Amino acid sequence: PGLQEVVILHGADESFNVVRVCLTGEDATVRLRGVVLRGFVLDDRGGQAGVDEQDCSVIRRVEVSTNKSAKKFLTDGRLDTCWQSDGRSGQHWVRMHVEVDAVVTGLAIQINSHDGNYCPSLVDVFVGEVPSSLK
Repeated sequence: PGLQEVVILHGADESFNVVRVCLTGEDATVRLRGVVLRGFVLDDRGGQAGVDEQDCSVIRRVEVSTNKSAKKFLTDGRLDTCWQSDGRSGQHWVRMHVEVDAVVTGLAIQINSHDGNYCPSLVDVFVGEVPSSLK
């Protein structure tokens, strides 16, 4: 009914600590129904820990550019809730800190096409070891 998961990254096999998704919309405000960062965690020997859990969430912590009280809705698994930027910032972003020793295999954002101009029209993804060195 308008709810969509937009796959941004699929089939990756890289290890990094931070993922930042920058969002631009037609309006000053953007709205996301959720973020999904999938991967697996390496065990002490460098192998995959919990083979049955290959496609699990590897988000340790989430930060947002604005409207910090609503960031919990990005990872609550419900599509009837959302994070909406407050429109005061020219650049909106969601930064996810990855679980220690995790390998990221996929990234997706969840949107609702009925949100109209609040849907992001441009999405840029940056990754790295620390927030100050994202590429």
